[in-house]
This record gives sequence, structure tokens and C-alpha cells, in this order.
Amino acid sequence: MSPSVTAGIPEAGRPAVGDREIPTAGLSTSPPPWSKKQKRAYHRIKSLLKFWLSHDYQVLWVCLTSSPNSDAKALAYHHQILRQRIEREFGYHGLEHFQVRTGEGYGVLHCFWSWKERRPGFRQRSFYVPQNWLSRAWEEIHGAKVVWVCRLRKGKKSIKIVSAYAVTQYCAGQSKFERMSWSWKRSLGFPMVRVWNWIRSRYEDLHDALLIWDLLLSGAPLWFRGGIGLVSLDRLRANYSARGAPLG
Repeated sequence: MSPSVTAGIPEAGRPAVGDREIPTAGLSTSPPPWSKKQKRAYHRIKSLLKFWLSHDYQVLWVCLTSSPNSDAKALAYHHQILRQRIEREFGYHGLEHFQVRTGEGYGVLHCFWSWKERRPGFRQRSFYVPQNWLSRAWEEIHGAKVVWVCRLRKGKKSIKIVSAYAVTQYCAGQSKFERMSWSWKRSLGFPMVRVWNWIRSRYEDLHDALLIWDLLLSGAPLWFRGGIGLVSLDRLRANYSARGAPLG
């Protein structure tokens, strides 16, 4: 494969054929100093992984490339079509995602997909999209067949390592980072950044704010003074659904 085709595929996992797990050996959680953009990306990725893995989601780490025959402007739209096809073909309804788009090669999407069975009466089953199927489907949709998929192991260490690795590799200046987005309505049900900024404003110490944030994402109800009372994920969702303001 030429460098332009394989740009963006994590070196530690290349090639990825079949059911693979993300290799974490040798990946550092202490990267060099980051820019504000990288810190924001790390916080968003780590927050969603924390939420997903605390609530029994299964997570896949996915890389989708482009080719000279691909429409670079349609990369995000084609990713949406791919997710919809996966929902139909495999029954993974309610598939959630986080994506970072970079300008590597002809355009690359670095993604996390998450899913869990929500239908009453249905047992939880394994979440995985076979490499060969993904390659064929992506070539049909986007005109590129080079893809990469791995499972994310559950655990606090995996969250930190993978978040740091993703930001270091994909959000650094040399990676041509363009934008990031995620399924915030489907995942959390309220605007994540707005709630985080509210929590951050209440604590002078960043460490304290992050501790409270992690507890909230894990599902713990928290009591706030000043007439605010109990804050939980369910309350934030209900407030946003009724008033358009998670803390209103």
C-alpha cells in the first residue's frame, strides 16, 4: 500500500484483519505539552469513552480512509450512510459515534463507534463489524477500501491511553486536524460542552471539576448548593428535552 492510502491507520494495529483488540502496550499517557485544541479534543474523547464504558456500551475504534476516487467533501455524509447500513445489516440500532476528520492523504476519519442493546426482552450481544465487510461497504459508499477496526477494552487505563494516543496522533499539527463531532443527542441527550463549562465554572481547581465530571458521567447523582439541588444524567436530559437548557 502506498503511504497516501494508508495515512492515518494506527501503526500499532496495522494491518488489522478480523476481530482485533486495540493494542495498548507501549502507548504513553504522558504526551508532550498540548495545545488548547488538543486539550479540548482529549477531554471530549475521554468524556464520551467514560460515559459509554460506564454504562455497558461496547466500543470500536475505527479508521476510514479516502482514495483519489473519493469525494472528500462527502466524507462525513458517507460516514452517516455507513452507520445507517450497519444498523440495518447487523441490527445495531442506535449506533453512537465520535469522529475526528483530518487532511491526511485524501481525507481520513478517525472514529469511535459505541452500541448496546436497548430493546426490551433482547439479550446483550457482541458488537463488532467484520473488517472485510467494512472494507467492501466503505468502498461502495466512498470509493476507498482501506479501513481499520479494533475493539476497545473496558477499563480506566484503556480510556486514558486511547484518548491520549488518539489526540497525540490525530489532533497534532502535523496530522492536519480539521474538525471533530459526535452524536451528543443520541449519546448523552444534552449538550456535553455546555454542562462541562457549567461544572468547570463552579470549581477553582480543575482536578476537582474533572472528578465531579467523571462521577456525573458514570451515572452518580450529585448534590449542588445554591438552590440547584440534585443533578443527574436523567435530570439533565429531561430539562434539555423540555426547555432546551440542561440546567434550566
